[in-house]
Amino acid sequence: MDTDVVTTALLPSRQALLQAVLVDQYPKLNLNASSTILTTTIESAQTLTKWLLDQQHDMPRSVILTEPVGRNHKFEASLQKAANLIPVVKVQDESVTHAFSHIATYKKSETLVTLKEIFDALIPKGVAIVTVAKRNPVEEIVLSTFKSTGRRGSSGSVREFVEESGLRSLAEQAQFELGKIRVSEKQVVIEGEDLVGLKGSVEKILDGILSQTGDGHSWENTFDQAWSAEVERGGGRLVIEAYVLVAMKWDLLCA
Repeated sequence: MDTDVVTTALLPSRQALLQAVLVDQYPKLNLNASSTILTTTIESAQTLTKWLLDQQHDMPRSVILTEPVGRNHKFEASLQKAANLIPVVKVQDESVTHAFSHIATYKKSETLVTLKEIFDALIPKGVAIVTVAKRNPVEEIVLSTFKSTGRRGSSGSVREFVEESGLRSLAEQAQFELGKIRVSEKQVVIEGEDLVGLKGSVEKILDGILSQTGDGHSWENTFDQAWSAEVERGGGRLVIEAYVLVAMKWDLLCA
């Protein structure tokens, strides 16, 4: 496969997680029209921008994006204009007030690199918000569906175990201020109409991927069975679990 199809199929559920984290964290972040926000993925940048617009909050001065925008990764034109999106190969040191990042597949070494890059980019007293997937039931559903067609996706098989203390330790290694590192668990409950809408969105993405490769509708029964099993496990709903790391860069003048 040219792209990670599992990652693509998980897009709607990741957006639900990122939006829920924004609802929790926004009142504490002092985001305003003078803010400059670093995002490490197009998905995070679009989710952030759309959420700010939908909530009618002030738009930041700019959104810096370090993931390349290309044929397979496009940014909606209207959101790009609203966010004053600035794609860069490497962000300048001490140039952003906030950083917003999601780590879908946790690997200790790669997560540390990301945290160090974020730390370097933040101005003193800048704040990082990093979400790390713990368990996404939609991932289990999608992996089962691809397995039934004889296809393999790269997500789900290479995830390292992640825990709260480990994330805090990585933030300390990245030099964030010891007293300004918070790690919490976040559960996003999807039920009712939202659950129906999420299922439809995931089905549409899977159909677009699998119909192009000759798998037709052979996957639908497996998808329905896997979906029902995960919903039953969640008591009639899906529960996405993640860690949320919020950390501040120290200020030498106050040290």
